[in-house]
Amino acid sequence: MAEYKTSLYPHQPIICSNKVSLNTSLNSNTVEWCPIDSQSNLLLCGTYSLDTGFNRYGNLELYGWVTNGSFALLNRHDEGAGVLDLKWLPLSFFGNIFYVVNSIGQLNVYSIDCALFEIKKIQCLQVCDKSDGSELCLSFDWVSNEDRSIILSDSVGRLAFMDCCDTGELVCKSQWKAHDYEVWITSRDNWNKDVVFSGGDDNKLRGWDLRLAGSASGCVFTSSRHVTGVCAIQSHPLREHLLATGSFDETLLIWDTRDMSKPLNRVQIEDGGIWRLKWHHSDPNLLLAACTRAGAAVFDFTVSLSMPSVTWYREHQSLVYGVDWRRGEYKSESNSDVDQMLNQFGDMSMDTAATHGGNAIQYSSDVVNYQIASCSFYDRSLHIWSIDRYRI
Repeated sequence: MAEYKTSLYPHQPIICSNKVSLNTSLNSNTVEWCPIDSQSNLLLCGTYSLDTGFNRYGNLELYGWVTNGSFALLNRHDEGAGVLDLKWLPLSFFGNIFYVVNSIGQLNVYSIDCALFEIKKIQCLQVCDKSDGSELCLSFDWVSNEDRSIILSDSVGRLAFMDCCDTGELVCKSQWKAHDYEVWITSRDNWNKDVVFSGGDDNKLRGWDLRLAGSASGCVFTSSRHVTGVCAIQSHPLREHLLATGSFDETLLIWDTRDMSKPLNRVQIEDGGIWRLKWHHSDPNLLLAACTRAGAAVFDFTVSLSMPSVTWYREHQSLVYGVDWRRGEYKSESNSDVDQMLNQFGDMSMDTAATHGGNAIQYSSDVVNYQIASCSFYDRSLHIWSIDRYRI
């Protein structure tokens, strides 16, 4: 049974028993559900391990819910190098496309035949100067959901802006030194396609204007509020100006991007550097975090940004590096323990409002279920689990 705490508030998510626990072929470090509604049952997992010569090698693994209701491995593809980050293209008219960055400095573009679950490489672009494994592509993000351009980070402190040329293939438009050491994470501003963010092992969080990329004036702010490497950044998809960042320093910071001189809030995590952050795509109050040694966490900001409740998932036996929300809402399959916890608040309806911390919160009797994928590294483990919460 997954660990949970008795909820202080009716809205706090309650973890159900994990539905699936699978072993991956190699050490797993990144997961993402397909964002396209018609294919939201598909999940990609990226892996890598070291051989005896300390070279990284990895696989792409495609999973999905199949017709008999089970969750299964559908295909495995040899990437030829360690997979460091992957993302599905959120534009359905391009088909089922995803990008991968790897440990030999490449950006690879793949397509999936969803009838046969075949994975096909359609472009390979060498982004880093060296392909011997000494320079790694570490992370990337879409600059906007309207096209295929991306921002990409590497292990020697650089960012690269990639865009499509007339033939439809990706090319590197600009590349510049952004940090003194590894750029663990780069991410877009969901509300301004000209702005991207980066976090480095030099403890710096930076913002960049892509219109000035590569010039000294391209950096629009630098923050040193994190005291060790910055490795998680995500702009809120539903609330303008809201940004979440995480670090090896075991703190979650919430920012208003109109004033990056100081964060709105600091949340301390016990024994867990934050490697990845994912805001929920439809519930604006939920933030999912991969907290390495501490497990996975769901932060709930319903009451206020300064006082989140936290629900922990601690079924993994190793470092949790990858987390993601599945798109959509699903039928609650609460067990008796969860039912008992929900029932402690009595019957609720849309006419019932509760007040916490001076904030009136309107509750519905409707319980929604959100599915989550998480993966951990050394134990090569992929888990599918879910949370229940009252709709607000």
